[in-house]
Amino acid sequence: MVFCTKCGHSNKEGTKFCVKCGNKLKTVQKDYIKKEKPTDREVKKFSQYIPYIIITVLVIAIGILAYEVWYYNMNYNDYYNRFHYETSERARYTQLYEQEQAAKNAEINLRRQKEQELNTAQNKISTQSQEISSLRSSLRNEQQTRQSLQYELSETETELGQQSQQVETVKREIQDITYTINNLETFVKDSSTVSSDRLSKIHDLCGDPITQTGSSCIINANKMGADMKGCIGFTWVDDETTSNFADGQRIFDPDTFWLSKEGDCDDFGMFMAAWLRAEYDRASSFCNQVYIQVRPSSLMSEGLSLTCPCQIYAVGGCYQGGGGSCHMETGISGMINIYGPNAVNYIYVVEPQSGSYDGSAPSNFDGGVNWIFTRDDFIVLNYNQVTNSIKSTSQKIKQINIS
Repeated sequence: MVFCTKCGHSNKEGTKFCVKCGNKLKTVQKDYIKKEKPTDREVKKFSQYIPYIIITVLVIAIGILAYEVWYYNMNYNDYYNRFHYETSERARYTQLYEQEQAAKNAEINLRRQKEQELNTAQNKISTQSQEISSLRSSLRNEQQTRQSLQYELSETETELGQQSQQVETVKREIQDITYTINNLETFVKDSSTVSSDRLSKIHDLCGDPITQTGSSCIINANKMGADMKGCIGFTWVDDETTSNFADGQRIFDPDTFWLSKEGDCDDFGMFMAAWLRAEYDRASSFCNQVYIQVRPSSLMSEGLSLTCPCQIYAVGGCYQGGGGSCHMETGISGMINIYGPNAVNYIYVVEPQSGSYDGSAPSNFDGGVNWIFTRDDFIVLNYNQVTNSIKSTSQKIKQINIS
């Protein structure tokens, strides 16, 4: 075989070029030399050196053994000290192990004591189960998909029910509900009216909706509804671009609505209710008798004005037709018990995008009035009947003893 000096490939004898890389091959002539066997004289001569070889090996072995003995003697103290150190360390670790075992036993006893305390606390909270169950049922009945306020209450109630077996968790979740209720109460009160500065700006744009005759004042709610899109310049934006209370995703922000001048029915209804309350408070300050006009007189019908004292709301409800769509308008009533049965029959609604009179709340929302914002409360209804409110939920929470 001839091997290529470039790639190392083996080629057959007589080949001039490498079959793999094409390199020219060089032929190497091998001379085979016949080896002769060693003679008896040579073997005899080698045998003379064997004793010396054996003696040399023995001397080396003895030297190694002597070195090992010397090394052991030199390091004996180190081995001895190490032995005693390891013995003391073993005793120390044994003592630490015993201490750790004692600590674990103490921890086990402590955990058993805590379990007994927890069982005692669970037995104590079981006496509160009826009140908690009542709160759970009340919150579950709220319509979670209607608006974010109902959703927050329902979610908090569900969490409270799931954790009701643990005392500390129940306390924390009830505190969370109280915090949420307080925030909602603050939101309702903060959104109930408009500031005097904003009221002055509206008067500069649209004029005064109050007409004074002697000691009586008439507030034109129809004009105010028309002014929302007229001289104020608010623009309607449907639910595809903004959220509302009907889909339960956000809370009304009067400042954002005022600055952007864009909103849906929630923004219009809440803002007009706040504006009308501010005008009502202003008129009550200098007039002995206040009226609110909800329907202007025309050739087809007589005008309709409510004799105050009055209450003003943002009223939301749904329609049977149109795929079950929902809407929010501004409502006005006399001094009624808004929580009483059929109270919505005495609420008259005005469309805040046009100022038109839409009749009583039940006749306008044929699918039922679902929620009402008063000056200081948010009320949830089911087919025109009150089912829950911020105030009632807050009172139920205060009745629960979580000590």
